[in-house]
Amino acid sequence: MFDLNEHIKAKDFNASHAQKYMDYLSVTKKMTGRTWNNHFRFIKTFFNYLVDRDLIDKNPFNRIKRQTELKSTRNYYFTGEEFERFNEYLIEHGKPLYYFN
Repeated sequence: MFDLNEHIKAKDFNASHAQKYMDYLSVTKKMTGRTWNNHFRFIKTFFNYLVDRDLIDKNPFNRIKRQTELKSTRNYYFTGEEFERFNEYLIEHGKPLYYFN
């Protein structure tokens, strides 16, 4: 597994290190696909910057693929009719909440 205490210079960081780090995020940190992809995007961009500055020859994250992201079911939107019914309920039963809304 990936050792966080191991200090590696960017020029010595290779595809094997990159894969171990991304596996560490998945397995040990138990990141969701979206969070994992956010980390991946950031670090890949950083290594692209190092390549552009000629500090390293190639990006070790280039061959790693993004994870699939599951759609969240916890957030949803009211339809127009639902929103109207919700507002009517708040007017009848909780005016302070209606004004806050």
